[in-house]
Amino acid sequence: MKIRYVIMAVAAMLVCSTMSAELAPEAKKQQLGSEATPVSKTGSQSSRTATVVVSREVIPVGKPSDQKDKKKKDKKDKKNNKENKNLTAQSSEKSAPKKEEKKDKKHKKNKEHKPTVNLKELAANVKGQWTLVSIGKNGVTDDIDIPYIIFEPDKDNAGRALPTGMAYVSNGHKIINARYTLSENAVTFTGPVASQDVTKTVKYERDMNKVLDPRKSENKVKMTLTHKLNEFDLSFNDNSNRPMLSFVRHDIGFMDGKWQVNELYGENVHDVQANLCIDVAQQRIHGNTGCNYFNGDLAVTPYEPSSIDFSGMVVDSHGGKKVRQERLMLVALEEANSYLKLSDTSIALINSHGKQVMKLNLIERTPRRRR
Repeated sequence: MKIRYVIMAVAAMLVCSTMSAELAPEAKKQQLGSEATPVSKTGSQSSRTATVVVSREVIPVGKPSDQKDKKKKDKKDKKNNKENKNLTAQSSEKSAPKKEEKKDKKHKKNKEHKPTVNLKELAANVKGQWTLVSIGKNGVTDDIDIPYIIFEPDKDNAGRALPTGMAYVSNGHKIINARYTLSENAVTFTGPVASQDVTKTVKYERDMNKVLDPRKSENKVKMTLTHKLNEFDLSFNDNSNRPMLSFVRHDIGFMDGKWQVNELYGENVHDVQANLCIDVAQQRIHGNTGCNYFNGDLAVTPYEPSSIDFSGMVVDSHGGKKVRQERLMLVALEEANSYLKLSDTSIALINSHGKQVMKLNLIERTPRRRR
């Protein structure tokens, strides 16, 4: 019996040692974390979940090679981003000088193509009589002995005005003749000669001579010519661009020619013989009333826009049947003090009350003078 109990005790000890050997790895794993890995048994085999919880951190199960590839990819992407930033910065630095260079070229091009004064056009527009309207910044308001300049340009073989010619000047005291030469922004007067005393008014003489006489002022003075609605303005400035003299000339050159009288005080005129010829350069008019020929003077008031004045009428007394038409026509010319350009071929003459006294239609541009 004793031998039987000994055998059973040894067998029990062997079984216990075997079980402890199998449970030792699981106990060791449970000691590593605060939570044990759940274990499920199916028969004699055991299966575990895809993750192991260690110190409450979830570690994804995967191949070590996958993790290494991801790190390499992240590192490569970071490097590429850095290189792209450097390239962008370099391109912006290169483009900035190009933009500045392009801007400088555009500015230089605009400066080179800045419009300049057309000397041919200036020579043609300066022709005629200019009346003084201001000295410095002070206006001239006298009704008599107002200084003026008459420019008579030289002409080429084709009859076009040249930037040289003769100037006839009244300085309020004397008539002065001088040669003039136009440049892009200046005029030069040479060889002035005082021909005669015309008045005793000397208050404008000193200021006029500063421009006209190179012995008393600079040889060149700056000149600017501008075109307004019905007139031209001519100004002279010194080298410091301070205003010296300002002149005005009414733009009535379009009136040169022969005009048919179509209306008198609103009444239609059906008479091809009733006409008016205007010579702006000579400041003269002549024409036919339908009965007789007449002549007269033409003038403008420089201080009044669109002003015009017909005076000094002389009429041939040969009689005729259209006495009323003649009377209306001569009275209309005497009353007219301004004009209205209706079109390139039509003009209306207006009296001081704003009433249209005569309407003219163009026949031809070159006036015919009665012999």
